[in-house]
Amino acid sequence: MRKCADTLQRLLAEKFPKTIPTMIDLWAQSRTDPYHVYEMLSIGMTERVRPGDGEAKWVDICCKLENWTKFFEKSRDYNHPFSDDEVVKLLVEKRGPREIEHFFESLLRFPKMRGRVESLQAALDKEKGLQSGTHPVLVFEMMPIVREPRLEHSADIQTRGPIVCSHLLRWLEYVYLFRDQYKNFNDAAVVEFLVAKRGLREAMAFFHWLWRVPGMSGRAKLLQLELVTMVPGSLHDMLRLCVRTRTPPDEVIQIMPVQQMEYGEEPWANIVYMLKLWLAYVERFRAQPGNFFSDDSVVDILAVEEQARLADLFVKTAVLWRLLRSRANDFGEDGVIGHCLASSGL
Repeated sequence: MRKCADTLQRLLAEKFPKTIPTMIDLWAQSRTDPYHVYEMLSIGMTERVRPGDGEAKWVDICCKLENWTKFFEKSRDYNHPFSDDEVVKLLVEKRGPREIEHFFESLLRFPKMRGRVESLQAALDKEKGLQSGTHPVLVFEMMPIVREPRLEHSADIQTRGPIVCSHLLRWLEYVYLFRDQYKNFNDAAVVEFLVAKRGLREAMAFFHWLWRVPGMSGRAKLLQLELVTMVPGSLHDMLRLCVRTRTPPDEVIQIMPVQQMEYGEEPWANIVYMLKLWLAYVERFRAQPGNFFSDDSVVDILAVEEQARLADLFVKTAVLWRLLRSRANDFGEDGVIGHCLASSGL
C-alpha cells in the first residue's frame, strides 16, 4: 500500500501542481524524510541538466528544486529546521554542484529570496571548498561578504552589523571544518586575516557579536584574546564597545589578556595594568541606569581568576579593602593579599 500511495502522491503533484503547496505543508508537519519528498516531487526521475541543455530543461528542474527547498523552509515553521549546510549537502549529493549553482542563480531574480539564497550559496561554497581542500582565504573571496562594505562607524554596526556578521560566521564555520580536516589556519591566522581584510573595527564587532551565537561563546573568547594580544591598542576600543552593549564585567574580564601580555619591567605589571582597566570598566558599567555589579562580585571574580596579586591596587578603595580583608582565605595566605593584610595593621 505504501508504494501505491507514493505513486498516487507523485502523480497528483505532476498532474495538479496547485496541490503541491498543500502537500509540502503536510510533509513538513509529519516530518517526512527529505529524500522521500525528493522522489515525490519527481526530481529523482529528472536527468541532471548540463550547461548546453535547452532553457526548458533548466526551468523544469529549477521549479522542482524550488518546491523541494520550500519543504525545508516549511519544516522550520514546524520546529524541525534543517541548516543551510544540511540543505546544500542534500542538494549537491542528489543533483551535483553545477546544477545547484544555476538553481541558486535563478532564484536570485526574486528579491524576497535574495537573503536566503545568498545564505545557501555561502553553504555551497563551503561544501565545494571542503571537498577540494580549498584554503579559507580563497573561500572567503567566493562568499557574499566580499560585496559588503566594511563596518567603519557605530551607525554601520547597528544597522548593517547583523548582516555582515552573519556572512563572517558562515566563513568562520568553514574555517573550523577546514581546520578539523586539514589541521591548518589557527586563530592567530583568522584574526590576522580578518583585520587585514575587513579592518580592526569590523573584526572587533564580529567577535563581540559572536558571544551571543549559541555554541560559539568559547570560540569568541579565544578570538578576542588573540585580537587584543596581537593588537594591544585594540583593548581600549573593545572595552568601549562592551560599554555600549552593556556587557557584564564578569564576561569582560574573560576577554582581557591578564597573563598573555607584558607591560613594564616588573613581572606582575601586566596584571596590575589589566585590572586597573577592568575596575574602570566596572565603574562605567555601574554608572549606566539599570546596571548592577556589587563589590562582592568583584572580589568573587578576583578569587576565581586567581588574580589576587592585585590586592595592592585596592588599598585606596576602603569598601573593597574591607571585603578583601574579610575574604582573605579565598586567596590563600601566601599571596600578595595575604602579605598586604598581614603588614597593613588593619
